[in-house]
Amino acid sequence: MPISKVPGCVKDKDGLLLYDVRVNYTDSYGKKKRKHRRIRGWSEAKNLEQKLLFDVKTNTLDDTSKITLQQLWEEYSTEKAQSTRRITQYQKQSMWKNRIMPYIDVNIPINKITAKTIQQWKSNFGILSLKTSTKKQTYIFLSAIFNYAVKMEYISKNPMRFIDNFKDVETIKKEINYYEPEEFKKFIIAAKQYAETEEKKGCLAEWDYFVFFLIAFYTGLRKGEIQALEWTDIKNNILSVKRNVSQVSNDNVTPVKNKSSIRDIQIPNILLDELNKHKQRKKSLQDKTGCQKICAGANTRFLRNASIKCKLEKYAKLAGIKKIRVHDFRHSHASLLANMDINIQEIARRLGHSDVRMTWNTYSHIYPKEEEKAISVLDNVIKF
Repeated sequence: MPISKVPGCVKDKDGLLLYDVRVNYTDSYGKKKRKHRRIRGWSEAKNLEQKLLFDVKTNTLDDTSKITLQQLWEEYSTEKAQSTRRITQYQKQSMWKNRIMPYIDVNIPINKITAKTIQQWKSNFGILSLKTSTKKQTYIFLSAIFNYAVKMEYISKNPMRFIDNFKDVETIKKEINYYEPEEFKKFIIAAKQYAETEEKKGCLAEWDYFVFFLIAFYTGLRKGEIQALEWTDIKNNILSVKRNVSQVSNDNVTPVKNKSSIRDIQIPNILLDELNKHKQRKKSLQDKTGCQKICAGANTRFLRNASIKCKLEKYAKLAGIKKIRVHDFRHSHASLLANMDINIQEIARRLGHSDVRMTWNTYSHIYPKEEEKAISVLDNVIKF
């Protein structure tokens, strides 16, 4: 079949399916070839098929001179749409719009893009005051687009292969911000007192935020993972992480970040006790609406990112302590375990990291110094 629906594809927000368009032909050297494209919508697929067939007749199918960088990106993003999470698609679209388009001519034919063109993009983009990791990520993103062009035989080689990625110029590691146990104690007491005050006024909503930050500190879960938690995810003292919430795509519940993010972690009794109390508070809401979210905002919606940030700042101010980011509660959890000499592999598992090296690179400097312990061990190996 020249046109076929991509297996397992789903309709996009406009109700369009994804189709494979294939055209077999023989090039000028008598070699049998096939061109394969993917495109959204049946009518668009038919138009593409007609265009490819016309190009076969006019011997211009292999002419890539008219394919621009913008057209390449559009085809690449459509191709990848079925194999990436919606939030990842959103991030890549943002990357293209903000980090690629302003710094390179996207209407240039891709076979006219040289190493010099890429070097100019790198120079234009490189002067921005962004983290080196952000610049590296953008380089890899753009290179992947050109690798796709090579795969589709639009160009023979990736022009970025001749230009090195961005390099770290800073040698000092940025200090991680987090709450020490005593700071968190002040923070969570302030949150609890505020929730109790609001409850006396007939409002139970503050308890959702109190529980949110308890979970964040005692488990190290990502913000979206906490927002997606349901009561069925807790059995005895085991909490199962199965899903995520993306607020860039209409509160869609999405898969977790990666395979290692699907995990079961044991929770302490203090958290379990507070969760049981919270479940009783929300029982009337569950009976009424069927809402199973542990931390649900107004009208059973997910807690809003902006509201979580606002509450964090309020509780920190009430407690008289420094303000940190929501994500820094993950750092707080990891630093607490590291300073209790918990194995780095267990910390990586609890955080849902796919590679323990990621955990080590982030938290190795906050581990207790082991020099004296090492010397003591060496001194006792042999006694003369």
